[in-house]
Amino acid sequence: MHRRLLISIPEENNLLYISETTIDENFKASYHSHPNLEILLIVDGEGKLATMNRNIDMKKGDVIIINANSKHCEVSKKNCTFYAIGINKLEAFLPNDFQKKIIYFSLNNNDFNSLLALYKIIFQEVEITKDYSFDIILNSYNMIMKYIARNISINFKKVESENKSSLVANAINIIENYYYNQLTLKSIAHRLSISPSLLAHAFKKETGKTIIEYKLECQLQEACNLLK
Repeated sequence: MHRRLLISIPEENNLLYISETTIDENFKASYHSHPNLEILLIVDGEGKLATMNRNIDMKKGDVIIINANSKHCEVSKKNCTFYAIGINKLEAFLPNDFQKKIIYFSLNNNDFNSLLALYKIIFQEVEITKDYSFDIILNSYNMIMKYIARNISINFKKVESENKSSLVANAINIIENYYYNQLTLKSIAHRLSISPSLLAHAFKKETGKTIIEYKLECQLQEACNLLK
């Protein structure tokens, strides 16, 4: 079973959809990726999230955050059911591991019940779309993000750029937030699921700088700020 409801909110294009899925003998997922971020809440059963490099166990009470263009496949062990919210122009980062494209953690019973209620409210309001539905959806979404922030140290960054492609904008976002780490062209390309040569070419073409040059500029600017 798989039901997806599109979310269309005036003046708000970040929320894309909410879905409810049960992976069983009648519905089997295949490897896929999304151009947007997804936040899954496992509400029943057990399963695993298979990626190209590893398998992540998932069970009732787990939250799984899947960044854009991360290839994966949901596999059931015991009729696994989950809700998913699709969010545009947003990326999730762990403070000390920007390359981790899939982030997961478990909730305690109280936070799980609260989060489940919020997902259900969004699903219901999208389905009926009555007076104040848009306000209720946005408020519920904001509460979901606060519950996530309370349970895990995570950074959500908006991906926006008027003059640059999403690829280069994403690379700039990574550099500006993690220039103090051992960033390399290869590590950034891995995060963005693109070859280093293609990323280097696109970055140089749109910014006039190499990735290393841009990183050094960020480091020099921070050094100047500290000196002041």
